[in-house]
Amino acid sequence: MSRRQPERLTGSHGVVSGFGSLNEWLLSEADAFLSDHPELYRRSVTPGGYFHYEFSDRSEIWIRNTGQVIRLPEPIYAEDGSRISWLRLNITTGDVLPSDDWHKLPLSEQEWVVMNNDDPNTDSNAGMV
Repeated sequence: MSRRQPERLTGSHGVVSGFGSLNEWLLSEADAFLSDHPELYRRSVTPGGYFHYEFSDRSEIWIRNTGQVIRLPEPIYAEDGSRISWLRLNITTGDVLPSDDWHKLPLSEQEWVVMNNDDPNTDSNAGMV
């Protein structure tokens, strides 16, 4: 049985902009896809149940314990060489937004996985709540 794959995108903001939405995926499906990604650098689960994936280009995905998916683009720098912080990737449009603007997006433009504790493919000891 083959694993579920998201749509391929031609994003220009790092690894996390190169694959489509994980909306309505089970957490176990999203975790399997992200954990097996060839450019994954590090995967961790926080004590609070947040899943964190960092890729080789330093782009990141966080899955909150509510199921909300947050994509951080690869580092972007200002003209003076300083890193611009608090940026988020809007997977619907491909735009990079300041965190405050991203949080104002309607739910339909945000990305959510299904946090299903009854999913037999989910390791209950993996830090989920």
